[in-house]
Amino acid sequence: MASIDLANENAALKARILELQEELRSLRCGNPPATAEPTSSPVLPASNGRATSWTAENHGLTKQQVERYSRHLLLPSVGLAAQQRLCQGSVLIVGCGGLGCPAALYLAAAGV
Repeated sequence: MASIDLANENAALKARILELQEELRSLRCGNPPATAEPTSSPVLPASNGRATSWTAENHGLTKQQVERYSRHLLLPSVGLAAQQRLCQGSVLIVGCGGLGCPAALYLAAAGV
C-alpha cells in the first residue's frame, strides 16, 4: 500500500518537474507561460475613498523610491505625502552608540 502511494507521489512530482522546466524554458525565451496572471500597476487608496492607478504622472517619487518604499506607500497612516516629507527630511544623530545606531538604521530605512 505504501509503495503504491510513493509511486503515485513520485509520478506526480516528475510531472510537476517537467511542467516547471517548460515554464522556465518559456520564461528564458521571453514568452510568458499561458498560466501566468496578467500584471497590472498597483492600486493605491485615494483620499476620497476611490482607488486610483499608480502612474508616474501623479507623484514625485522615482521608480527606485517607489520600489523601495512601496510598503510605506500602501499604509493608510503613511501614504504618498508623508513618504515625500520623510524623503525630504534630515536628522542629526549625535553619537551612534547603543541607541543612536538602531535609530539611524530605522530612519535610513524609512527614507530620512
